[in-house]
Amino acid sequence: MITDSPSQARHGAFPVGPRASHVLPGGTSEEAAFQEVDGIQVMTVVNLPLSSPRGLVVICSPLFAEFQKNYRREILLARALASRGFASARFHYPGSGNSGGHPGEVGFATVTAAADQVARRVGSELGVEHVAFLGTRFGALVAAVGARGWEGAPLVLWEPVAEPQRHLDEIIRMAQLHGMTTTKVDVAAMRREMLKRLETEGVLDVLGYQIHRTFYETTAGRTLSGEMEYDGRNTLLVQVGGRQLRRRFATLAEEIRAAGHSVDTAIISHSEAWWATAGGDYFRAEDQQPLVKDLLATTTSWIISQAGWSGR
Repeated sequence: MITDSPSQARHGAFPVGPRASHVLPGGTSEEAAFQEVDGIQVMTVVNLPLSSPRGLVVICSPLFAEFQKNYRREILLARALASRGFASARFHYPGSGNSGGHPGEVGFATVTAAADQVARRVGSELGVEHVAFLGTRFGALVAAVGARGWEGAPLVLWEPVAEPQRHLDEIIRMAQLHGMTTTKVDVAAMRREMLKRLETEGVLDVLGYQIHRTFYETTAGRTLSGEMEYDGRNTLLVQVGGRQLRRRFATLAEEIRAAGHSVDTAIISHSEAWWATAGGDYFRAEDQQPLVKDLLATTTSWIISQAGWSGR
């Protein structure tokens, strides 16, 4: 059995099997299968248009609770792109979801290699030369590295994390504060204690999710702007919430422009809390949220506007 549901995604729960596909309303199709990446079986879902695809969009997910939060949006985006003539590929990172691999052995290079190989194998199978990458939060770094292998490939960044280790530190700090009834706590000392535990035990439980030492250490010193290959590609930076571009995103956009890229920015004027999800009919409700509708419309329109994508 192959599933495309984060609520059922458990390490090792589903065996490697044949490709499963179904036709969606409107005639586009969705295919789920496992691809081998460096000896690891990686769960991949490909959405296909009715005719030969105009290009391929590789979608790189965020991590932890943000993966759950964004999952339905990625499905909706993939289907929207298929309806406009574009194929897309989504995948579960090695060591997570339905993919194989031990989480404690997965580092930054493993995750980015998965993005690159999924792009190449799906692109080759479909016979497409034009590939774009989209990454959300931490996935923005994965998308930026994946785009290196495709000269001029358009890059879409949803609420990107500019400094991954700082992002992980913020998650750890959030775990420290979770459930506290008093502010009279030495947060810095608690953080040091948690990082010491990560060093000695190799894993840290954060609000039900695990951060492994290998992954934490291999993000050290990395930045989104540092991971991007500046070859003049077009980039769309999307911010959710607010009326003006946040300082960190404005700074990131300037860094990218200074290195020769063209950067468009878009603000989706609806509030968002990445680590808060609704219960019950959450996924069904996503389809009707103004935030999601605006996000998908902005993204698909921009991707379509990138005529004459460069190839490999």
